[in-house]
Amino acid sequence: MADVFSLRKRLRGESGQNTVEFALILPILLVILFGIIDFGWLFFNMAMVANSTRSGARYAVVNIENAGDIATLQSMVDTRIRDGLPNYLTNSTAALNVTVVDDVTAASPYDACIAVTVDVKIPLFTPVISTVTGHQYYHMEKTVSMRSES
Repeated sequence: MADVFSLRKRLRGESGQNTVEFALILPILLVILFGIIDFGWLFFNMAMVANSTRSGARYAVVNIENAGDIATLQSMVDTRIRDGLPNYLTNSTAALNVTVVDDVTAASPYDACIAVTVDVKIPLFTPVISTVTGHQYYHMEKTVSMRSES
């Protein structure tokens, strides 16, 4: 019987321990959770911008003869890329900039190439990365160069 009373006495003294431990660990768990969400959001958007850039470059090399000049091609590729991206990457705060230029690469120095560059600021989803970096956006620039098919 004495063992039962000493066990109860010991348990009564530790009644708030779980709450205190949870309160100490919770901020760390939230930072890890929101960091995972932010990095996932960032990588998803980086892949989307890279795919749109590749799609725009392919569209440019296929349609260079239809466009006539590089300014018209620039407009066509810009429209194509903007249509492929969500609104939060095409609005004014994202500062989306699409550039199309004639290019020569080391892989094909005698062939005409078209280089498409997409420059955008990707908004961060949670304040975890922005607290570390001090920025609300992640700046991304992607360039894809393809040989012209003409």
